[in-house]
Amino acid sequence: MSYSYKPRRCGKRWLEGAPPYILSVHYAPKFADCYTFFYWETDREPETCPRDAEQPYLATSHGVEDVFGFSQSGSIPPGVQRRYSGKHIKWLDVPKNVRKHVIRRLEEPYE
Repeated sequence: MSYSYKPRRCGKRWLEGAPPYILSVHYAPKFADCYTFFYWETDREPETCPRDAEQPYLATSHGVEDVFGFSQSGSIPPGVQRRYSGKHIKWLDVPKNVRKHVIRRLEEPYE
């Protein structure tokens, strides 16, 4: 039997200006995919999520729109801590080009 739950979202100070589906933002400068955005699938109501559902994320590089830029989605299994994706940072501390890419990628159908 699975139970429904609402995904945990960071506090307002971390997500000021972020779209409502962004749950947390992490930064790990040692890696090419230095930004990790945990999000809630925009086409799904939070209350319909089973407690054992995987947590989707989008990982990007600084120059996400460049020739060698990086942007890849995935998911982590239940029970894996988000903190292993780097330190928490504020949405507004992410470069504007990366924020625009995240919004475009998560709101528009990927083709």
